[in-house]
Amino acid sequence: MYLIRDEKNSFRLGESAEGDVFAKMLPACVVIKGQEIKAEQKSETQNVIVSEAEGLSFKDKYVFKSENRIEVKRTISNNTDKRIRFKSIFEISTGFKPNHYVFPGFSYNGNEFGNKSDSCSAQAGEHAQSFGGTKKSNTPTGLECDGQPWVFAYDRQGIPSCTLSEDKTHALALFVSDTDDESLLSADSLIKDKDGTMRHRVFHPVSELPWTYGRKNMMTEPYEDYMFLVPGGRVTLTLEIFFCVPKCENYATAELMEEADSVFEMKKEPCLTNDRIWDLGIEYFKFLVKDCHGTPMLSGHLSDKLFVMMHAGSLYGKEMAIAMEDPSNTYLSCYSTRYEIGWADQGAMTARLIAIDAFKKNDKKQLELATAILDGYVSTQWENGLLYPFFSHNFVEDPAKRTLPDSCNMGWAMTELIRSYHLFKDHGIDKPEYLDFSVKLAEFAVSHYSEEWGFGKTWNRDGSPRATAGGAGGFMIMGLTEVYKTVRDERYLETAKKAMDFYYKRDLDNFVCTAGALDCLCVDKETAYPFVRAGLDIYEETGDKLWLERAQKAAYYFFSWMFWYDAKYPVDAEFTKYGYYTTGGTLISAEHSALDPWGALLVADMIKLYHHTGNEHFIRWAKMTWCNALLGITTEEGMSIHGSVRPLGSQNEGFFHCRWTKYRPTPDERGHFNDNLQTWMGAWRLYTIASLSEEDLSYLE
Repeated sequence: MYLIRDEKNSFRLGESAEGDVFAKMLPACVVIKGQEIKAEQKSETQNVIVSEAEGLSFKDKYVFKSENRIEVKRTISNNTDKRIRFKSIFEISTGFKPNHYVFPGFSYNGNEFGNKSDSCSAQAGEHAQSFGGTKKSNTPTGLECDGQPWVFAYDRQGIPSCTLSEDKTHALALFVSDTDDESLLSADSLIKDKDGTMRHRVFHPVSELPWTYGRKNMMTEPYEDYMFLVPGGRVTLTLEIFFCVPKCENYATAELMEEADSVFEMKKEPCLTNDRIWDLGIEYFKFLVKDCHGTPMLSGHLSDKLFVMMHAGSLYGKEMAIAMEDPSNTYLSCYSTRYEIGWADQGAMTARLIAIDAFKKNDKKQLELATAILDGYVSTQWENGLLYPFFSHNFVEDPAKRTLPDSCNMGWAMTELIRSYHLFKDHGIDKPEYLDFSVKLAEFAVSHYSEEWGFGKTWNRDGSPRATAGGAGGFMIMGLTEVYKTVRDERYLETAKKAMDFYYKRDLDNFVCTAGALDCLCVDKETAYPFVRAGLDIYEETGDKLWLERAQKAAYYFFSWMFWYDAKYPVDAEFTKYGYYTTGGTLISAEHSALDPWGALLVADMIKLYHHTGNEHFIRWAKMTWCNALLGITTEEGMSIHGSVRPLGSQNEGFFHCRWTKYRPTPDERGHFNDNLQTWMGAWRLYTIASLSEEDLSYLE
């Protein structure tokens, strides 16, 4: 059977390859005892294919559910008098030669950025063998490993078992439905044939082959499940085929995401009121206040003693299991007191939010705290506009142990200090030094932009570039547009536009962002945020729709990392125990296969995009990610996880949903929390509440 497109871009199913062949449904495939067997086609009727192999019969029924989606019902029957153990493989081949492909939330055209080495030819590592008994390391890239196609479990992706391939005029995607467990528990693969066409595959049930990406930069043993049918038994699996003519090159995933809203039902509601969210956030911020050489600062996070070693990958396997048995290693404390101005700690933003709360409550002591934190950061700025991102590093004697300025932190610093300037001014307090701080950073940005690498990633103290890879420079653009709105210096706007042109041509036009998260050099989602924010700013300043289109592109890319469904977990999983669900969570990066509540930061901008475009999908996605971002917050005194009492308002920043981890001895413990209780999660939530009107907040109810 073929999927045919006519000259009006309408689609139909046909029994012969006449016309513009978009795709071909391949004969049913089954794996029995490790051997892949193609079923012989026996008969055909309109929209139904029946075939048979090894005592199993397959009946595939195709029904159009929309102009661009076909639902497939595959019914498998055991026609023997024996119990059969097998895998089902559904396979569809493109009728075109794709030049771009995506496994949403996991692999973006093969994750070509970052480590250029073959992900399966890296050296054998002792700790890799200790962890999972393999000799493979690095992260998955490309479509194959050891000459075999990658097969990834459904729960690694925001749309389950989803593969998409496209060129300028064709796009084809295959994924599964969550209507029942049998359909959802699956895996996917994408194979490029010698003629340039691609085969999209869905496996039932779950497999991870030829290796499992089990922990950061490390492969572990493959994982395989099989289905069983008793004599006379039958199972029906539901799959979805999506197809379209892309509206924008490399962005067919955007149209797939909008179609996914029709497949996956959204029933989530916020589990906390906005007032409660706000109070819990402020409570946690104040809990983390520490003294740093006479200046109050917020310690960026609460964690256990093992966190640093686990995060760095220097503790794993049996050694980790032994270390976790010692209560002194798992006790929560502020072991890392960096006092970072932006990125993960969000020192400047949390101070501004504390000030907002102080103004609301007329709390002078709290306002003094917020002012002291902001004043502390401002006092450490260098003449060229830069500063150490960690306040504590101003007091470290050894220069080699000081973290140098980076685009992410400097962009956030520029943005938050000028916002603080306006906040204080609106309440009758003049803080010109906050404005001067941001202007100095803007001047640095204008004079240090490079046509070759944009803003780069890090600078030496004298302002010379130290590292240039990746897209962290987007945060400098965000800062420039924020400063421009106040001082109206056209150089800031023009530099922002020029930098946007650079990063879109290199990255976002290719549906990719890279290395904005400072702890990994890979394809990621965090890097997209400043391009949404800056795109909206420039559009609202100029009225030029190019920038609105670009803001939408960045938003589509970001939300391609979001979950549309709830993955399944055993009854003893921490997700089950604490009521965590995956819908609305955002995958971190190609390197970090975990979920986080990062999407909360984009909620205000998604609502603004809705107002500018009328696209209701933006509202739906904003609510999905907002509801997820409220899960796991400590709401009661004395709440304990992993044997440690968590303070009110705290939340772990990592939710480990698939066979991947940095914080467990083995990757098999799906559905667990980590013990790194950062501040950025609360900052994103309070920022969103502070940014939205009562009317706009109602969209989240």
